[in-house]
Amino acid sequence: MFRHIIPILFIVVTASASDYIWPIKATPFLSATFCEYREGHFHSGIDVKTWGEMDVPCVAIADGYIEKITAGYRGYGKVIFLMLDDGNRIVYAHLDYFAPYLEKKIRQAQVASKRYAVDVHFKPNEFRVEQGNLIAYTGVSGTQFPHLHFEIRDPTNVPVNPLAFYNDLLDTMAPRMKHLAVVPLTPFSTVNNSYLPYFFDLPVATHRAQSLPTPIYVSGTFGLEISGFDVANGTQNKYSIYKTDLWLDDSLAFQMTYNAAPFETTNLVGQLRPLYRDYPDWRFTRLYRNKALEKLRFFAPGLDGRIQLSPGIHIWRLTLEDFHQNQTTISGILISQLPSTRHWVSTTTFDSVYSFTRFGSNDYAFEPHFFQLPKLEILAHTTLYASNSTTWEFNFLGGVESGVLGEIVDNEHKTEIFHLVQPRNQEKPALEYAWVPTGYGEILQLRTSKAFVFPNTIRLIGRRDSLELVLEILSDKLAESHPVTVAQKLTFDRFQLAINPASNASYRFQQWQWLGRNDSVNLTLLDGALEVQLHTDSSTTAAYFQVDTLAHKFENQLWPGFRIQQPEGSAPVSGKFKFHVGTGKSSEWQLYKRKGRQVEFLKSTAVGTWLSGPVKGNGDYLLLSDNIPPKLVPILSKTTFKPGDKLLFSVQDNLQERAIAVRIQSATLNESRIYPDYNPMRQELSYWILPDTPAGDYTLIVTLADQGGNRSDNRFQFKVR
Repeated sequence: MFRHIIPILFIVVTASASDYIWPIKATPFLSATFCEYREGHFHSGIDVKTWGEMDVPCVAIADGYIEKITAGYRGYGKVIFLMLDDGNRIVYAHLDYFAPYLEKKIRQAQVASKRYAVDVHFKPNEFRVEQGNLIAYTGVSGTQFPHLHFEIRDPTNVPVNPLAFYNDLLDTMAPRMKHLAVVPLTPFSTVNNSYLPYFFDLPVATHRAQSLPTPIYVSGTFGLEISGFDVANGTQNKYSIYKTDLWLDDSLAFQMTYNAAPFETTNLVGQLRPLYRDYPDWRFTRLYRNKALEKLRFFAPGLDGRIQLSPGIHIWRLTLEDFHQNQTTISGILISQLPSTRHWVSTTTFDSVYSFTRFGSNDYAFEPHFFQLPKLEILAHTTLYASNSTTWEFNFLGGVESGVLGEIVDNEHKTEIFHLVQPRNQEKPALEYAWVPTGYGEILQLRTSKAFVFPNTIRLIGRRDSLELVLEILSDKLAESHPVTVAQKLTFDRFQLAINPASNASYRFQQWQWLGRNDSVNLTLLDGALEVQLHTDSSTTAAYFQVDTLAHKFENQLWPGFRIQQPEGSAPVSGKFKFHVGTGKSSEWQLYKRKGRQVEFLKSTAVGTWLSGPVKGNGDYLLLSDNIPPKLVPILSKTTFKPGDKLLFSVQDNLQERAIAVRIQSATLNESRIYPDYNPMRQELSYWILPDTPAGDYTLIVTLADQGGNRSDNRFQFKVR
């Protein structure tokens, strides 16, 4: 039971529309706020902090009636739906148990349906409650850490921000910013001369207004993304930011506010909150709309955040605000440039010790940079302006002799491709490559450990086609291609790069095997002990995959397995596989699939000495032998309890991976069937002794089974006094 570590306060907080009281009998603090990122959905409520405590009393925040109660192992866990007289629906989730009269109803429904997961609906006003009535106790059902998930839904069942009804929570701390991303939104837009998003680590704020010391150079259409979080007094939790305003030259360009989040748009959370590989600690939030985000209700009308500026200097300002109007502001300078235009370049006189590259600053001016190998020291930097003449003379710095270096042909200022003369003696570099996602496909990023003069084009080569792309030279060790679609990327197996005027070098991409429509392949691995059959269906255009063998350690032994990998954007493969398990009984072996932390038992078919199972996408497919059943271990050492106490057990199995769920096959209390609460994420089983339970001797028998079919009967005897 709740052990009174939290101060028991009956808090009445003034609401904006009505007077709702705080949903639990404890000081109001939050561990999560409205519309935070959750895997696949927006957080549709707030998480009320219980400081690690279980069984904190939950109360009706206003007059109404109990509409529904639910029990489940996952999701909301045990949950109450309270319909208020004002039309709002209130959700209390992750409960440990209900008030006794409701707990009896859920247990009766479980016995009647012969399963734990049930919904019990009540007639309107069948169970009336008044403001402050006890209705449940907080817990961890369906989750891993104790707290109350609390929602307020309007009369149309749309989740709204509960803080709109509780505006007196203690919070004098402003939101904090971590990173800013400036993102090109069209294929030929740039930020600081790059087609990729440009990231800024923001300074640690010592005050609530700060500025970015570096100007941002942009061309074309771009948008901003911000990584940051809110904080509050008295906790270490990080929260979602309630409101964000973007100003350009003192005009509001974009505004986003988290007031309501309909369920039909909750799956767009990943579109609004991208995660970047180099910044995995906190997701960014897009401060611009795209077509996928049009249905969201967070944005101010008429402002899409897609910025296109006239050439010149502009001032931007970003304000982050929490629900209590604490603000953090950052501002800076944007320098808008005309998009650069590329031109054909040829030379008539060029010494092999020099190389030449150029960046366009506008339609009629060029900025050549001259380097000397091998150190790539800059010898000269000048600006050329197009005129009737297409030949210029250059005066090098540092005592280099003057003269005609080359002839530049502008080709009417229209073509997008230009040629770079590379050093004749340049050799093939050690090259690292990476595909980097953008809003318009993926960019091939090339990086060398030593200085290298890149060409200005790169050729991608596949089984059927090839594609030549412009290569943007960002430094003497880094270059990036123009974007290609994910579907295009998968069709290429190598790329070709000019090394010097006389030779090219070829580099192979990571090798993916390929299947077309209604295609199949049979693979034999582990010296014939593993067979994998993969296929595609009639709707598949192209599926790419890799299959590698692996060994995994279990019970201090190494067991065989294999891994299927597919790149993002590939059509899925399916099929089946089979292991040869020797002369022993194949029923003693089990097949599992592991993907990240998730482990899934695979239904297998035994035929002689072979064990077969299904292929279900990416992941590791594992074979092991497990003959050890799970067991139930009391967490409390005592055997005498009083009505209202809770029995608590640890469910232990030799496969302690988080998602390998041990099943409760049956449970009885003095030979009567019961359905105890079970939390597979915490691997805990509990049973609440109802307040009206008679005194006497009791025997609890719980039959557990793991996914390998191992079973155990666990007996626990106790007294109620």
